[in-house]
Amino acid sequence: MPPDLVLTDACRPVRAAVGPVAWVVLEELASVGESSGSTIRSTTTVRRLGNDLGLSKDTVAAALRRLIADQFVRRVDQRNDDSGQFDGSTYVVDVAAIGLASRQPAEPDPTPSDTATSQSADRPALPTDSASTTAAPAWRKRRTQPAGQLSLLDAAPDTQ
Repeated sequence: MPPDLVLTDACRPVRAAVGPVAWVVLEELASVGESSGSTIRSTTTVRRLGNDLGLSKDTVAAALRRLIADQFVRRVDQRNDDSGQFDGSTYVVDVAAIGLASRQPAEPDPTPSDTATSQSADRPALPTDSASTTAAPAWRKRRTQPAGQLSLLDAAPDTQ
């Protein structure tokens, strides 16, 4: 289960240093990973990250290279034991180093019964009269006579 994370003031210099695309990739890694102490381990591929973010694999790969070079992310490659082929990578994100912290829930989420009875003060109440909800507006009333459709085949030939 991915952890609930919040941004702290310490994330601003990191975000400015890596740029917006790398920061989005970093957030995605942190949001889909599994928490392990002060790190988050995210096992994924560049193509999957690109697909999830709506970015090309090359853009995501460049962002990951930047994050790894700046030591905000560490990559651990995995290989298939039988074939030796590349299976994917686990990206390890140190949440304290990038300025993220775990969120402590302040209060429980409201239950449906709590929200169903509350009416917003700035929203008008819905009409309770059934006649007012079923009547069509004046501009949407139906025509009393059917509109005739002209046909090019029924027209008399032009004789000149």
